[in-house]
Formats: sequence, structure tokens, C-alpha cells
Amino acid sequence: VFAPKNMPTNASYTVHGWESVKLVSGATLTIAANQTSLFASNLSANYLEVGSGASLAIVPGSALYAVNANLVNRGTLDIAGESPVFAKGGVSVAGNYVASGGKLVTRVSFDTSAATVLGVGQDVAGSTFVSAVSTRDGGGSQGQKILVISSPNDDLNTSAVFTVANSGRIGSSPYTWSISQGADKNWYLSTPGGVS
Repeated sequence: VFAPKNMPTNASYTVHGWESVKLVSGATLTIAANQTSLFASNLSANYLEVGSGASLAIVPGSALYAVNANLVNRGTLDIAGESPVFAKGGVSVAGNYVASGGKLVTRVSFDTSAATVLGVGQDVAGSTFVSAVSTRDGGGSQGQKILVISSPNDDLNTSAVFTVANSGRIGSSPYTWSISQGADKNWYLSTPGGVS
């Protein structure tokens, strides 16, 4: 269990072989994209839980950063990165993604129809608020769709809802955006008419 009293502020560690990790209220953990073998090989035993009031930031690289764990999100999962210009990469969770009022922060480029992506290897369930940070480009177009959650193995019998924060408004875009699931089981940020 990580909490502010357990870890020095701004400390940096190289770790590997985790199984169950829970971030409690007030805890903040940042994982750099160059961390490898962070979790042990047994996926069924590996859980990464972001508790209510806690924050996990994964700094994206040019490709999806792999996390060999099941992710429970009750706090904030930030995969937007620090670049105000580029929206690419993201994080890929090998197991399930289950949320209970958690928040996902992603970065979106309207000009390139790209975002930092949350990849999920197994099931997607629960409710997530999505805060999309726009890059320094245009405001999108009518009917546009942008992949934000890749979940081709999602079990459609379990309920999942992604709601765009700020009443669907992103940056200076004139459109109201929403997130819905496509026929490919992936989830897309779109303006009206953008997902099929």
C-alpha cells in the first residue's frame, strides 16, 4: 500500500515483480514509460487499484505502455502526458478494467484524430468520467471519431459507461463530445454521427 507517509515526496524508484498494488486516498504515483517488468508474470494475481482520492499517472511514450495487471479505478488515471502538442501512445492493461466513478485523463488531437489510448486486454466494466485535454490544434469536425479505449475482447454482457467531463466540452471545440462503443467493441470520442 502506498500512501504519502510511506514514500518521500518526488522520490524515484526502479521496481519490478509487483502483484497487488493499491493507492489510497491522497497518494500519487507516476510510472515512467521506461519501467519494464513492473508486475509479475501471473496476470490473475496482479491488481493495480487506484483508490478514491488517489492518482496514478503513466507517462506515455510513442507506443502503448504495457501493464500486466487488472486495473481498478476509483480515483484518477492520468495518461495524458506532459506534452501540450502530441497525443500518442497510452497504456495497455493486460487484464480487466473496472471503474467505480473513477476518472480517466487523456490527451486528444483533433487535427490528427488521435488520443493517448487506454488499451484493455479483457473486460471493461463500471463507470468512468473522461477528461480530455486538447492539443494546440483545431476544434474537431462534425461526425469525427477518435479512439480512446481499445477493448476488442470486451464482454458485452457487463455494463460500462464512459462520460465526457465538463458536459462534453473539450478545450475550445465548438462541439459537444461523447464516448460510445463501436461495433468493434472499442470506445470512441465523437461528435454526433461519428460512431458506427
